[in-house]
Amino acid sequence: MDTQTVSFATGTPHAAAFPLCEFAPRHSAAPESAPIAAEQRDLRIHLGATRLAAVEARRLRSGTVIPLDRLAGEPIDLIVDGRRIARGELLVVDGKIAARVVELMGSE
Repeated sequence: MDTQTVSFATGTPHAAAFPLCEFAPRHSAAPESAPIAAEQRDLRIHLGATRLAAVEARRLRSGTVIPLDRLAGEPIDLIVDGRRIARGELLVVDGKIAARVVELMGSE
């Protein structure tokens, strides 16, 4: 497996601007008579990745900027049980980072 080297950014990082929005369900709630699934799954949000050589990992310090393999504004992946179930976009809801689903994945 090839290892890419990462050039750490030396300039001033710019904070990403996430649109503020009010959260409102797009669909009505399920009827009270609907069964409730007790099983819970962990949802992971994948923003991007990179590979670091061991020497680069040891050089990490507070304030180090690590570029990822995705462009700003590119969709993020929503992953359940190691499988991508949807793509989405980041936003801020009540001061917290959130994800809006923009595309559901079909059966793979």
